[in-house]
Amino acid sequence: TDDECQEVLTAVGQILRTNSCVSLMIWIPSFVNNHPRNELFLDLLSSLKSLTASMMSICSTLLISLQISNKGMNGSHVFIINPPSKFHSILESSQTLPWLAQTLEQDAGCSSVN
Repeated sequence: TDDECQEVLTAVGQILRTNSCVSLMIWIPSFVNNHPRNELFLDLLSSLKSLTASMMSICSTLLISLQISNKGMNGSHVFIINPPSKFHSILESSQTLPWLAQTLEQDAGCSSVN
């Protein structure tokens, strides 16, 4: 809901004002384009990017498409603020994200989109 998204932004802002070096990971659901909540969560993602513009942050999106339906949730956004120093190298030098995509698309009718 709008209130929950605002609570997330408020909490992240308060945490970062208290300790700007803290690492945070925020999971945001991704819905199909015509879903009523899609715009709400995309706005939250945009607001998080604005809030943390001067900080190190990573935004990754993994969409798993259900070929049997075009309704509801179809993936996830993960927003990481101040990731640990070795985080980038672990993602770049390993098969972490391909493994995750392959694992999540094991259900019948699923395929990795992004």
